[in-house]
Amino acid sequence: MRVTQRSPEVSQAFEAIDQANSLDPNRVLFNGVEQPLALLQGRLASCWQERLDPEAGSAVRIAVRAHHLRRWTVDRGSYPEGRVGYQRWKKAAKVVHGAALAEITADCGLENAMVARAQQLVQRIGLGTDAETQVVEDCACLVFLETQYEALIEKIGRDKVIEAVRKTVKKMSPAAIALAGEAISGELGRSVLAEAVDEDSV
Repeated sequence: MRVTQRSPEVSQAFEAIDQANSLDPNRVLFNGVEQPLALLQGRLASCWQERLDPEAGSAVRIAVRAHHLRRWTVDRGSYPEGRVGYQRWKKAAKVVHGAALAEITADCGLENAMVARAQQLVQRIGLGTDAETQVVEDCACLVFLETQYEALIEKIGRDKVIEAVRKTVKKMSPAAIALAGEAISGELGRSVLAEAVDEDSV
């Protein structure tokens, strides 16, 4: 896979984002290596972005890398159970992502307008109408399928996951949906995805 050349400033921003995400206390075993979840998810998201939109601009690349930046600092347990509480938590987390992005890239030499645009993208402002925001959302969805989806099936059961995947797929572009099967390693996960997509008539 060809990786588009990054400017020194964007490369420095990636390093700052990775360093911040390396502090995630949530660890996950991926391909036999235990690592911080946010760090893994940022790097995997960049890989998906290269496949979905290899000509993406710098603001998109930065937002994709930072899509879960410092997410662990927003305690899900401090919000109510259920979908309403989950949505409130996600909204709060996106604000944290945007604020942290500006903070940790302050010394990377990025233009202020680029940072501001990356903040908008990482908060998914304009989702549904903005093509660049869609790229960030697609990458986040594919990373979820790649790193957390199958564990979620074991935790909450097939039926609930089908409902969750149905909602996830509605936020994805056709190009990202076409890649979804590649993000899932197990047969159970693929069968649940197929059922959710079929029932949703995507």
